[in-house]
Amino acid sequence: MIRLLSKYAFILLIVCFYTSYGICQDVIKLISSESMNLQRTPQGMITIVKGPVHYYLPDEDLNIYCDETEVHESKNLYILKGNVLIEDPDKTLQSNLIEYSELTKIAYSPGAFVLRDSAGELSADKGEFDYEKNILRANGNVEYLSESKTLDADSIIYHQEEEMAFAFGSIRLSEFEQNAVGYGEFAEVYLDRDNGRLHGDPRIAIADTADTDSLYIFGEYLEYFGGDSSKFIVTNNGRFIKGEIEAVCDSALYEDRNEMIYLRKNPRILYRMNRVVGEEIDLYLKEREIDRVLVSKNAVAYSPSDTTGIIKKDNELKGNTITLYFIDKIVNKVVASQNAESLYYIVQDGVLSGKHLVTGEQIIFNFVDGEFNSIVAENGVSGRYRTSGKIK
Repeated sequence: MIRLLSKYAFILLIVCFYTSYGICQDVIKLISSESMNLQRTPQGMITIVKGPVHYYLPDEDLNIYCDETEVHESKNLYILKGNVLIEDPDKTLQSNLIEYSELTKIAYSPGAFVLRDSAGELSADKGEFDYEKNILRANGNVEYLSESKTLDADSIIYHQEEEMAFAFGSIRLSEFEQNAVGYGEFAEVYLDRDNGRLHGDPRIAIADTADTDSLYIFGEYLEYFGGDSSKFIVTNNGRFIKGEIEAVCDSALYEDRNEMIYLRKNPRILYRMNRVVGEEIDLYLKEREIDRVLVSKNAVAYSPSDTTGIIKKDNELKGNTITLYFIDKIVNKVVASQNAESLYYIVQDGVLSGKHLVTGEQIIFNFVDGEFNSIVAENGVSGRYRTSGKIK
């Protein structure tokens, strides 16, 4: 009698299971498999489905393929094993092990996985994709690749519908069109608009296909725009380095298309032992090499009168504008215009022997091999010369 009751109880359990599983099929349909068996565990009933296994979610138009599945009925949890592929019209998710929750619509991969969509391909050591919100969260050796860029990071949050990614830790962002590589600790990347921002000691290196010096950009906050309007915006403690030239400011704009760098808010140029300051500084590039520098509004250029450092006085060149002209990466001429004034010290054998003060509408400093050679003053010129005994 006990055996008979046990037999009927087991049959009833099987009937109840397949009835409940049939209800589940309204959401997740089992299309094909090789075998199926039911196991009772302390955690509840588990169905083992072996394959190749194919599920289909009609509401999501989602196909799931794998070698084997554990279905935890009490948790509505599917543990997908071996050659797992989750595919819908917008993307594919691949891994060797994925836990998919029917309740939360989250697919979790505890190991390496690859997500592919129209934007590109993203891989990481582990992560989860929320199929209800279309958000991916990934950690460990994150790598993203598309036709226009690559992005490496420690972790990432990717909003698939907006094609926007928030990346964290050890950022390396490469933009192919600009030959630019950016680094930082946090990045916001808009994949569809070819636009992004870098924070956390950010820096960008822009290489040239020719044999020239790379352009290095630093700042507290960097933003770039790709495409036809390719440009970089730098905010706070901005710094540009190109060969021997360093440009510093608090706000800057670099336009790759026009080959222009606009320095604003306390800008200054450092070149060898010289420095130039003004309210606005514009750098004109030619084939990504600096061609000339225009300093506007209260422009002043300082250069050491004695390169040995014995005489602690600087030569000064002032004007409403100062323009530095370059040939083969070296300054060959500096022109001060509009109310120009030059203060130049004569040093011989480490001794200060004279001082020139010249004013005019235009004053030109000529250089040979980057070293000062001569002064030319034009239009309304006046000046004074003092010998060493009267120099202050």
